[in-house]
Amino acid sequence: MVGQNQRLAERTQREVDHARKNTDNALRRVIQDTDNLRMALVKEIQRCEEKIKQTEHSLQDTIDEIEGHHPQYNNCHAESRRRITRPHPEQIEDRVFVGLNEEDRAVVNMVQELQDQRANTEAVLHRLQAIRAKLIADLKAKTAGQQLDVDCARQVQVHAAQMPHPTVNMWKPIAPQLYA
Repeated sequence: MVGQNQRLAERTQREVDHARKNTDNALRRVIQDTDNLRMALVKEIQRCEEKIKQTEHSLQDTIDEIEGHHPQYNNCHAESRRRITRPHPEQIEDRVFVGLNEEDRAVVNMVQELQDQRANTEAVLHRLQAIRAKLIADLKAKTAGQQLDVDCARQVQVHAAQMPHPTVNMWKPIAPQLYA
């Protein structure tokens, strides 16, 4: 019986050591996977921030271009109002007036297109900012999970170090007379 107990104790110790080794390996893999995901999220956030900066720059360029057309637009309207006050026959024959009206329409169309582009760019910017916020929240959750995994691995190591490892010498029959 004592020999059988020793074999069982040795077998149990081997199984415990094997399980501890597997647990340690699994925790290392989880921590490594979490690190990889975290790094991928950081890269994605950086890419998203770069895209936001590009979009903001494009938006500013559009605003500058719209503002650049306002003086031309105002000049066209001023000239148009001046020409409207002329006598009717002169209005009909004045090619400059027709050209100014065409220029005025072109500038108005261009300003409208730029304003539409600005609205579209702002919508893209808002979507990118929402995606960035989601990515940052996901990164925080993954970082917290990684910290939990690291703490768990540390606790497993502390617990394993504190746990007595039974050896064959520690197993003594409680009542030797029972085995006789």
